[in-house]
Amino acid sequence: MNYKTTEDELQQIGNEGVDWRIEFVYGDTSFKENMCDCHTHGINKHLESGLELQIVLSIEPQLAKYILNCVGKLITTGKNFKSKDKLYGIFKNEKMPIGFIKSKDSEGKDILRIWIPDKEGRLFDKSTDEYRQQDQDPYI
Repeated sequence: MNYKTTEDELQQIGNEGVDWRIEFVYGDTSFKENMCDCHTHGINKHLESGLELQIVLSIEPQLAKYILNCVGKLITTGKNFKSKDKLYGIFKNEKMPIGFIKSKDSEGKDILRIWIPDKEGRLFDKSTDEYRQQDQDPYI
């Protein structure tokens, strides 16, 4: 399913009302190139599936936090994301969506992974370069 968020929804997103935390693990030798493990703790109580969120593409910590909090806030308003869904409106280029896939975290638990689009806005198997590896385990 495709979702579109609005400027008004994004304007209301901040740390206020956030009852989850974000852990950003990166920069050591346990990750594959261009990969990290940025994930939530506590968002699962708001998501129908009971899953936490994760980003594995190594991006700026502030951008990862922004994306996770945007998605988290949308979840608290009743949006329910699942594997293969797309969300438009997070980036200035509104034609550039983020995607969602079901995956496993480092402990083997199910997780809802956020797929960052490549520079052309492509997701999933159409992604190029390091963007294409987001369905893989980020750990070596």
